[in-house]
Amino acid sequence: MKQLLKDFTFLELILGVALLGGIAASVVPDQVAAADESRELALWRSSGVVKDAHSALISATHHLPSVAGLAAQMHGVQAQPGGVLVTVNGDRYTVPTYRNGLCTEPTRSVDDSVGCVGAIAS
Repeated sequence: MKQLLKDFTFLELILGVALLGGIAASVVPDQVAAADESRELALWRSSGVVKDAHSALISATHHLPSVAGLAAQMHGVQAQPGGVLVTVNGDRYTVPTYRNGLCTEPTRSVDDSVGCVGAIAS
């Protein structure tokens, strides 16, 4: 290792470190953006799973499920006032539920009927 370092001048070592620093500086923002996009996609998919379960329950039972009934149909989901709690990448998020089909009246109780499922607000 000492022989290798003796073969390079101090200026060459500094230029090498600067070059590696420049490459790292250009790659890191791209990696952060990719991680953010991945998180957003995971949140969107989780909301979609809840919406699909809601539609399936309506098709099977021909009536609107309660927040608790909706949560009971999915693994790892908990009912709470205002929506269902899901875990995405170790973090917990609420998928909002609404009493009407226009998604304007939030559910206030786990016993409220769910007319519409919203998307996770990130």
